Amino acid sequence: MAATEQHVVQFQMEPQDLQLAQKLNFRILIFSRSFLFMLGRVWILAMLAYGGLLYVRDGWEKMAGVLIWFAPLFLVVLWCTPWAVMRFLSWRAARKAARSSDEPPLTITLKWNDETISWSSRAGDVETRWADFVKAGQDDHFLLLFETEALYRIIPKRVLSAEEAADLGARIARIGKA
Repeated sequence: MAATEQHVVQFQMEPQDLQLAQKLNFRILIFSRSFLFMLGRVWILAMLAYGGLLYVRDGWEKMAGVLIWFAPLFLVVLWCTPWAVMRFLSWRAARKAARSSDEPPLTITLKWNDETISWSSRAGDVETRWADFVKAGQDDHFLLLFETEALYRIIPKRVLSAEEAADLGARIARIGKA
């Protein structure tokens, strides 16, 4: 059996890394099929409930007139509220992490080969087989590897050479898109 090539990268996680990674995770979540189905169900139930109340109170003609403008408006509000909350919370979490940490930034050693990828730092060590990731996502700043629907590992692209980024990109393509 041939020896596999081991890639090693060392980097420090910066405060804005958390904010940008949370935004990428949120974009992956909000465009997921399960979230869109949930959003659709909430919208339909809200329209049925509101329409029923209007029908009982005002009758069919007034209900239809109100729902024509209320339905799209409510859909926009329902879609935009999570975006607004996420933008505020990720910004706040990143600022809090930057201000409250008396410790030096966490230095992480990232290693990967054909079978596994591992993260090592003073906080602990994690080694995961590539086959154990359920999905992956990426943007211009990060690669996210999901061990579950909620737990993901962050790899900032700023620390990777072009060759390393291409190698990880190819591996992520085999995992499956988030």
